[in-house]
Amino acid sequence: MGYDDSKHAHHEPPSEKWVDTAGAQTAFTAERDETFADSIKKNKRAVLWSLMLSTAIIMEGYDTSLLPSFYGYPSFQKHYGDYYPDIDGYQLSGPWQAGLSNGANVYCNLCWAIGQLIANGILQGLVTNTTKWGYRIPGPFNGSGLLCQKTLARLTDSDSDRLNATISQMVHTIEIEREIESGSSYWHCFKGIDLRRTEICCLTFATQMLSGAQFAYGPSYFFLQAGMDTEDAYKLAVGSPALAFLGTVLSWLLLTYFGRRTIFLGGISTLAILLFTIGMISATTSANNDSALWAQASLCLIWQLVYSLTLGPIAYVIISETSAVRLRAKSVVLARNTYNITTVWAAVLEPYMIHPKEWDWKGKTAFSGAEQVY
Repeated sequence: MGYDDSKHAHHEPPSEKWVDTAGAQTAFTAERDETFADSIKKNKRAVLWSLMLSTAIIMEGYDTSLLPSFYGYPSFQKHYGDYYPDIDGYQLSGPWQAGLSNGANVYCNLCWAIGQLIANGILQGLVTNTTKWGYRIPGPFNGSGLLCQKTLARLTDSDSDRLNATISQMVHTIEIEREIESGSSYWHCFKGIDLRRTEICCLTFATQMLSGAQFAYGPSYFFLQAGMDTEDAYKLAVGSPALAFLGTVLSWLLLTYFGRRTIFLGGISTLAILLFTIGMISATTSANNDSALWAQASLCLIWQLVYSLTLGPIAYVIISETSAVRLRAKSVVLARNTYNITTVWAAVLEPYMIHPKEWDWKGKTAFSGAEQVY
């Protein structure tokens, strides 16, 4: 069943009168029976387009990893830090470190806000435009079956029957959500069943940081304060994101064979055990124990691998699948802002925990992450 763009250009969203339920069921069945390889093959252009857009995040990872790594960088410490005779070395103060980290995190959040400002500005400027261009100019999807069909045809290799079935599936999903009173404003994110969805999305994103990411994801400064040689510390710091890359790729296999809840709960449980073990080693051994130092460093790298296998990637899957279709963008904004708030909080406390002239917890900082996970 196809859709005539002219019939629906100025009407309300789809109604039961023209929702093709049979087509929607066909699309659901086809997706359920489709293998991962078949899905990639049929949607290769959509996959490549998604990969291209996602590369913008590379620079966010660069910024948020680079600045904290400067904490222990010898030349940076000497230029911007203070000399402490009792430790015979330079250190950036706790407030200095907290401000540096939060400056990077706040800028990333500012970029999100800029994008939202542009979107809302365009919408406000076109609010009095009563033609179809009033909603076509701001975004690529306008509810039109014909335009939707053309867009899908450019992104997939499916035939016309499969395209129409997919469109019917999209319309049917929106209609189901309409029946359970799913609105489209931020207020609706906190009403009825959507409140539960919002809670899941926000807490899932926050758990990424609460699981010890601020401590273990950029471990070079921790390695240095634990007594590791500078060169060895930064060599291990290079291996950390390499393990993150490997873990993320392997997570595709986990997503194929295990449920989201299983991966999420299994991941945070394992991370908590690793962090608790790091803390215990630090609390029960002397500061000059090389074996204990390398044991803590190894566990940090294992933490990185487990995080990238489970909690790291699965959070994005859970958030995209949990939120209602018409509230997805707003749910992601709320979840991401929850993550940013948690990150700012963690970035303030963590430098004080590790800094030798502040709280000087060293590896015992891991206890904080283990406690937060539970």
